Amino acid sequence: MTDTDTKNNPFFTDWTQSSEYHTSKHNTTESVNLGIPPFHLIQEEHYIPAIEHGIKLHLAEIEKIANTKAKPTFANTIAEIEDSGRFLSRVLGVFHNLEVSNPSEKLHEISNEISTMLSKHGSKISMNPKIFE
Repeated sequence: MTDTDTKNNPFFTDWTQSSEYHTSKHNTTESVNLGIPPFHLIQEEHYIPAIEHGIKLHLAEIEKIANTKAKPTFANTIAEIEDSGRFLSRVLGVFHNLEVSNPSEKLHEISNEISTMLSKHGSKISMNPKIFE
């Protein structure tokens, strides 16, 4: 992945920045952390690089879990697996919501492309013998 792939891609930015709003009840300005995706900045070409990056991150997390030297427990195996892949989940959450609420031919093409990627990704995790030893 190049800097060009990530530089202007909103999936690689922090969505937890605070937004200020005015409350008339107390006549004050308050700051709230909404964590809302910047939908107005997301373009169709942003999805594939972000999903590819998310898959790489997720697989690295899974490998770390699989290669731990500690005795496997629910907390250090199952819970860790369930908690992994947050970046990928964030990207896919936005993609699938927009695909349904604002469909386009390009989003449909992306959906077809990523379904193969995600199927292979899921197989790499579920077929990892170290996880199930």
